[in-house]
Formats: sequence, C-alpha cells, structure tokens
Amino acid sequence: CADPAKSLKEEEEAEKKKKKKKKKKKKKKKKKKKKKKKKKKKNPRFWISR
Repeated sequence: CADPAKSLKEEEEAEKKKKKKKKKKKKKKKKKKKKKKKKKKKNPRFWISR
C-alpha cells in the first residue's frame, strides 16, 4: 500500500515543481523588462556626467 501512495506524492510534487518553474519563468520575463528600464535611466546619467 505504501508504494502507490509514494508514487502519487511524487507525481504531485513533480506537478507542483513544473507549476513553480512556469511561474519563475514569468517572473524572469518581468525582471528583464525592469532591467531595460534601468538601462534607460542610466543613459541620461552618462550624458549629465559628460
């Protein structure tokens, strides 16, 4: 009886990990957009320093 219970738990954990990975990918895309905005903010600072 313990074997099928373990297999079910492993499958659930695998599905949770897949869902977490998908959420992480979405967060990474948002971070990339923020980095681009930061680069744009750095450009005027370089002009001011010159």
